[in-house]
Amino acid sequence: MLAFFTEAATAITAVLGEEAVYTVAASGATVVLRAVIERDVQAPISPMGELVQDRRTVITVRAADLTGHTPVLGDTLRCGVETWKVLALDQDDGYLIRLLVRGFPAVGRGTLRQGGNTATGELSQTGESPP
Repeated sequence: MLAFFTEAATAITAVLGEEAVYTVAASGATVVLRAVIERDVQAPISPMGELVQDRRTVITVRAADLTGHTPVLGDTLRCGVETWKVLALDQDDGYLIRLLVRGFPAVGRGTLRQGGNTATGELSQTGESPP
């Protein structure tokens, strides 16, 4: 039965996941893996229960990909141009690990500045430094 769950975890991340790089904050070690990224997941805020909902991003990875490491605050996960910082370990069933994360902007990927029509406040992304 354990083989079934291991195969299911592999299939879930293979089909729904994206290639990502997990970085361990303490050592700087990196692991290339597949991560399932879920944005705007509604979760109750404790201790207010079901009355108040928070929207979060959660990321699920295979436990086997992080063998020997328990995710901790400060670890990061990068997928494409997006990077997330691990806030907490939400769930770990031994096959899949679900992480609560917070995104932060990429450095050196261009500057977001006001451009074009200043009356409407349209923003444009450029690769140049602002004047």
